[in-house]
Amino acid sequence: MLPDDENYPELFEILFAALRSAGMDTLISGFGGDELYTVYEGEEESAQPDGASPFLSEEGLQRAHLLASDYPMSWLQPSCWQSAAARSQRVLRFGLWPVYPYINTSLARFVSCLPYAYRRDRTLLRKALTRALGNPVYETDYKKESFGAVARRGIEENRDYLLGMVRASPLCAVPQIEHRAIASALESPVFGLEKPVFEGLFRALKVFAFFDTRGT
Repeated sequence: MLPDDENYPELFEILFAALRSAGMDTLISGFGGDELYTVYEGEEESAQPDGASPFLSEEGLQRAHLLASDYPMSWLQPSCWQSAAARSQRVLRFGLWPVYPYINTSLARFVSCLPYAYRRDRTLLRKALTRALGNPVYETDYKKESFGAVARRGIEENRDYLLGMVRASPLCAVPQIEHRAIASALESPVFGLEKPVFEGLFRALKVFAFFDTRGT
């Protein structure tokens, strides 16, 4: 499992297998849709310094900032390429051909030229759905489900396993990684962690899981 892969791949594998058994050979994905919008509700108030991480030393942060991205510079955000590179492999293994209509340079350029009000919190998409459906539910009542609460609960329920994974990881020998800070965050009430700290912890755990050699 790559660090940029799905957070819950087992569920997707069940869906992919069902699609293939039904004779489907193409999967249209919504990846890239989030990147078309500048900011989402609540993000203006909680903006954090770019690249900040409580789990890297000062040298680690400097090295991270010096690293050049492997993804091409374009109108598309790097996370578009990350999604396609990391997640397409799983889809292809099930004999499905992934299609990403939102990962489109022309579309990204068009959306970037729209007024800010239309590029905030999926406003443009919500208004388009109102016009198509004749119902403003997506503008007035719809709230996107968040993975955050599920992730926090999963970490709390598997705290001992994750602590063992972190403490046994070869990444602890990397001086630029503050592994003690990661362990300390895991030992604290996860639901009490501020959002930027939790998101950093979640990303760190995905990387540690990728290098977990226990049981292999």
